[in-house]
Amino acid sequence: MNNSKENTDIFTTIPANPTTNDITYYKISKDTILYHGSSKIKELTEFNPNHHTFFALSEEYARTYATDVGIVFAYRVLFDFKLVALDLGNERLYQSAPDNIRKIMDDQYGFHNGNKRKSDTEKDNELCEYLCQYNRSDDGSIIVPELPTYDGYATNKMYGESEIDDLPPELVICDKCRLECIDNISHSASL
Repeated sequence: MNNSKENTDIFTTIPANPTTNDITYYKISKDTILYHGSSKIKELTEFNPNHHTFFALSEEYARTYATDVGIVFAYRVLFDFKLVALDLGNERLYQSAPDNIRKIMDDQYGFHNGNKRKSDTEKDNELCEYLCQYNRSDDGSIIVPELPTYDGYATNKMYGESEIDDLPPELVICDKCRLECIDNISHSASL
């Protein structure tokens, strides 16, 4: 599978309104193909299905994370996803978050600095954990039905303070059980 063109047109915006708890989302449609590159995971069985995972829209970008003997995994989306649009402000989400998460939203996702992105693995993962666990008990069940739960987040291309901080579109999916792995591409085989 070689999909060299980045699928930047797959994001459909779901505007903030009372039925979305005033959160803006991106809809990721069923059958969309997403890519995950890893230098650590070599087999599909090594994935924890209930742990958030970062995805790219192109095999080429995912490959930048598949260093050494890494693999790029291609996944098909089995159900429509509603992912928090972290590049579109989402002030309601920001205001309801604890101080440590608001600081990450400001410093790493540019909530109050012109949407300037600065990736930091530890802090990015902390935000993902917050979103994926929001309003869920340890067994994954919803705590308060009137409050939202999040499938993850998505951003279109985000620019950083410098060009090295620029990031192409990215997605985080909380539950990989709603995805089907359709291919794994050896990094070394395609060099």
